[in-house]
Amino acid sequence: MSRGAKSEFASVDQDADAAHLRRNDVGPLQVPLPEVPLPEVHECLRASSRDPLAARLAHGLKRAGIAVGSPALVLVSGGADSMALLTLTAALWQRVDGGLAQLRVVTFDHGLRLESAAEAALVVRVATHFGVAEVLRERLHVSSHGNILANAREARLACVKSLGRDRGIGVALLGHHADDRAESMLLALRRGASLEAVAALVPRRELAERGITLVRPLLEVRKAALRDFLVRRALPWCEDPSNHLRSRGAMRREGLGPEFLNEAAASIGAFCDEAQEVLSFRDMIAAQILARSQNGIVPREALDEAHPAVRRAVLLAIVRAGGVSMARAMIEAALLHIEAQDRSPHHYPCDDGATLVIDRCGAWLTGR
Repeated sequence: MSRGAKSEFASVDQDADAAHLRRNDVGPLQVPLPEVPLPEVHECLRASSRDPLAARLAHGLKRAGIAVGSPALVLVSGGADSMALLTLTAALWQRVDGGLAQLRVVTFDHGLRLESAAEAALVVRVATHFGVAEVLRERLHVSSHGNILANAREARLACVKSLGRDRGIGVALLGHHADDRAESMLLALRRGASLEAVAALVPRRELAERGITLVRPLLEVRKAALRDFLVRRALPWCEDPSNHLRSRGAMRREGLGPEFLNEAAASIGAFCDEAQEVLSFRDMIAAQILARSQNGIVPREALDEAHPAVRRAVLLAIVRAGGVSMARAMIEAALLHIEAQDRSPHHYPCDDGATLVIDRCGAWLTGR
């Protein structure tokens, strides 16, 4: 089978002054791609596993319920974002006995650009260099009728479903990052899209009809950090100049000008109304759980049964009822504690000497 290149999986743009390969072989490549030397594999993976971004990837995977070393497809376009995902994933998986044998790297060639075959070849070369068990280079047929980008996305999803089913793998890792998420939200607001569209890039999305779960473990990482990581590891990547032709590329070049703001202002009202309705429903459920409190303790079984969004609202309500506040990192740690079904006592500091306590009995505030 044939395979290779650009997609929603790694959104990158091209700067005119970054379009040439530097003498040190680090940075974006132009087609035809030179056979640049790759770093020594063991040292590269060892150093990558100790990089701060590896810890952030591990956190993103844990948040999505994915264990390091478990079977996964890694979708790689050849862009900086997905090449960083490939490197960091291989670095974490190789620390688990037999971990690399659980990875399958998939790269797509949509046949829409001349460069895509060379981009796919780079992905194959790097993934093979890392010792990934299987590298799949898929050539897709994309209909030219209607929305070509939507057609390409459907072709990718169908291919991922087929590959996952054949190999018994139900998880696909994508390289979307924090910049992608912000841009998607702004573009959705500009279109007057619904709340669902604005929240499209989520850490985990199960596509039941596809039999696959899409996981985006790098959503809290900035695009520049991923590129800096590749430079530190002396790894090349490709650029897709067609990104500049899309709405996302135009927004990057031109920023949020008057036209963009006018379009968003004309449609944002309905979005805000819908968001308020969802939040009101969440708060209503949270209030029902808080009403079950006894002696100031919210029952643990109520927290266990609640949706994560409701749990967050309940914990924040407990803290605010005490007239104090809590850092977001502490709230996230407390939510992970509940999600893990850990019933041992945990203490999460608030300001003014207060502490949120969570154990097998429930959650309550002390020190006030």
